[in-house]
Amino acid sequence: MSDWEREIRARLAGAGIDPSREAEIVEELAQHLDDQFAEHLGRGMSPADARAALLAVLDDSASGFPSGLGSPRRLLRHDNEPLGGRATVRGFLANTWSDARYGWRSLLRTPTFTAVIVLSLGIVIGANTTVFGLLHSVLFRRLDLPHPEQLVALRPIINGYGATIRYDDYLTLERTSALPRLQAYRADAATVTTSTDRSAERGDFWIDLVSGGYFDVMGVPPMLGRVISHEDEATDAPVVVVSEDYWRQHLRADRRALGRPLLVNDVPFTLVGVMPSSYRGIFFAHAFSIAIPITAAKWFDDDASQKSVALLVRVPGGASNAAMRGRASAAFRACCLQSASVDAGTTRARPHTRALPQDAPVSAFGFWQDSADTTPHLQALDVSRGLTWGADFRGQYRRALVALMAGVILLLLIACANVGTLLLSRAAARQREFAVRVSLGASRSRMTRQLLTESLELSFIGTVFGVVLSWGGTAILLHHLPSNALQLGDVIAWRASPAIFGFTIVTMAICSVAVGVWPARRAARVDILTSLTGSNRALAQARGWRLDRMLVAAQIALALVLASGATLFVATLRNLQRSDGGYHTRRVLLARIDARSVTDSGEVARLQGALLASVRRLPGVDDVALSFAAPVINDFRMFFEQEVPGYAKRADEPPPPFNAVSPGFFAATGIGIQRGREFDERDRALSERVVVVSEAFARHYFANRDPIGASIVIVTKTRTQARIVGVARDAQYVDLHGPPTEMWYVPMAQVPAFAPSWFVLSMRGYIDPVSLAPMVRQAISGTEPRLVIKRIASVGQLLDDALARERFAAALASLFGIVALALAAIGVYGVIANGVARRTAEIGIRMALGATPADALWLVMRQTLAIAGLGLAIGLPLAMAAGRAVESQLYDVGASDPRVVAFAVLALAAAAVTAGLVPARRAANVDPAVALRAE
Repeated sequence: MSDWEREIRARLAGAGIDPSREAEIVEELAQHLDDQFAEHLGRGMSPADARAALLAVLDDSASGFPSGLGSPRRLLRHDNEPLGGRATVRGFLANTWSDARYGWRSLLRTPTFTAVIVLSLGIVIGANTTVFGLLHSVLFRRLDLPHPEQLVALRPIINGYGATIRYDDYLTLERTSALPRLQAYRADAATVTTSTDRSAERGDFWIDLVSGGYFDVMGVPPMLGRVISHEDEATDAPVVVVSEDYWRQHLRADRRALGRPLLVNDVPFTLVGVMPSSYRGIFFAHAFSIAIPITAAKWFDDDASQKSVALLVRVPGGASNAAMRGRASAAFRACCLQSASVDAGTTRARPHTRALPQDAPVSAFGFWQDSADTTPHLQALDVSRGLTWGADFRGQYRRALVALMAGVILLLLIACANVGTLLLSRAAARQREFAVRVSLGASRSRMTRQLLTESLELSFIGTVFGVVLSWGGTAILLHHLPSNALQLGDVIAWRASPAIFGFTIVTMAICSVAVGVWPARRAARVDILTSLTGSNRALAQARGWRLDRMLVAAQIALALVLASGATLFVATLRNLQRSDGGYHTRRVLLARIDARSVTDSGEVARLQGALLASVRRLPGVDDVALSFAAPVINDFRMFFEQEVPGYAKRADEPPPPFNAVSPGFFAATGIGIQRGREFDERDRALSERVVVVSEAFARHYFANRDPIGASIVIVTKTRTQARIVGVARDAQYVDLHGPPTEMWYVPMAQVPAFAPSWFVLSMRGYIDPVSLAPMVRQAISGTEPRLVIKRIASVGQLLDDALARERFAAALASLFGIVALALAAIGVYGVIANGVARRTAEIGIRMALGATPADALWLVMRQTLAIAGLGLAIGLPLAMAAGRAVESQLYDVGASDPRVVAFAVLALAAAAVTAGLVPARRAANVDPAVALRAE
């Protein structure tokens, strides 16, 4: 062959061939001429005549080989281009189309193999698309507004604390030239009736109280009518704008509804506009429903003018946020600092009535530690992704989604390794086909491109299947959202977007390359003589066999990471389900009641007494009580500054929350009193000030001292000393994950100023709380129709809702772990079964020489155990590292808990052994005579 190589190189010397391709061309032509030389000799030609004939053909660019393949010049062409020329786009597309058609036919010839690969890729690509869609929607999706990046919320900061600002101060700020597009807003709850007929449909909604230019700053025109104007704000006009969803659901999409009245808190407001469904407001996971002028709240709220507002400004494109903040802070210090400071100072004597997340807007919700910067200024908050309000869904689900995204990426790697293993086995079975194609003139680069095209086709089909699964999976997830997460429905609803489309395309491309590169490399290294003759087959494929085993070991290692992670999440959910939040019983029913329609505090106090008496008479009720908050229902927390004599408080230490409760609260909720007594009828408004503290409070502030009989000082406008009369058992008001809340309790009769807002009715009985709910609803309505039940639920329902995030994470992690186990088992089965098929002759020889079926079985199982052991050894430290990464999301289980690790290891080992046992039994049943005859 070397002689032919010299002849070919001499003729290629002036042809302008790319040096990187010259060796490949010389090798292929030399092999072809050598085959033709042997054929001439077989026909009876002398060596000299045969050589002369081939040299003549080699020199003649118009003649062809006897094989009919065309002239050597044609063989030297690349993609039908002239010698040394470049491929045209047309030629490339023609070859690509040819490769694609051949790939489709090849895949259709093996439908089971194709279905397994498409199913594997579809499941993991669908999982990746689903979790990425959730992650993108929750963490990165911007508001559907024109240029949302220009919207900035401003929050006053005084002495390092977040303060409130009143509407009058906003008007002063709005008149300054520093903030030309400044607007004010406030969110509040209201009851809305569809007409002046009080028997018409009523509903409870969060309404937006906005300034006159608010919707102009949003930049979204109304679908019908008009928006709230500056004139409406100036004249306190009772007008209302509703969302398209409200218009369709409650007004039956009637265009004649414009100009008609709606009752907002039983006050007639005229409907003047309908906003399109694309406008969802500026809050994350909280869709816009209804808006009224901020000044019109005076028609149903006597204190509306004294309530604080939040500030919103649109920064013009190209303007500096830093410069805007500087001008705004200077204007704030000049016009509003004195009143804001007074407000902040007195706010510490009022309850902080809502737990605000870090990026929540300013509202009339009190005074909280915010910044180490003590210079009065306006803090700027990014509005582009929506401000959080109430329950911080974004914060709650952020870590879980990031962990799940890491999990599905691992799942994708496992699937790619699994499919790569299957394609390697298929490539090994196609060695003869590759050899024939190369011997007929196909270049090795063309073979590589052919296999990559096939892998791209598989990935494309798997991606289409995965997108369908993602759409269906998201729909199922939305259907099973808990009641306290229904606001997330619009956020996580499946929708095509450039980000998701780009992610899916990149995932498909990665899968195509990852699963196709190794089979393509094997095809490019095919040995023609060995493959066509079938000799030394096992030796020729030994390297691929080693690669197969390494890929399966990698699958097992990654599957161990997912299996251990799933076990950790399931253990966390199980441990949390055992928690009762501090109720110590599930026979408790709680009702959140809105009493804002009753504006007189004396009347509210009378209604509360009548309500307690009415519910207490219901059959099946043992204890009943009222409170401002209850464990697990953590929307509302209140704070008073307090001092504990003998305790040195840090300067930055926040005050613990308190709860105002009626007598019998600790018995009704099941929290109970650990030491001392609970409140009773002795604790009236003019009686001695008393408090009950939780065990966590006592441990923190009293350490080794006995708190019973000690005093704490409540700091409001005055300093009031209160005696501790009892220690209650711990309860979790904030988060079931976290430690018990350091709570202190005061009698409701001793804080009457807070009565007209919200309260919780707690009932404990000896019958099922759910069956008690209808009677409680009737009792509340019979006591006072103006009392609105915002929610009524049993402790069990509340705990289930509180664990929605944990159930979500555990369910998805378990699904990923099961899929990872299945993929690892398939990988083990594929590589062991392929190895048994390769070694059938060897096994037959061993058994002919005296080996028993048990020996053959152990021969195969030894390889299975070696692969599984290698994978587990690699995966064990990875699993422990992954556990430490999600440790903050675990509860009462360690990241390296030996029980979790042992369970995951045993599960994977069992899956691997089971997968390897099937081909091992096949090897044990090999008939030596049949195996040797086939060889």
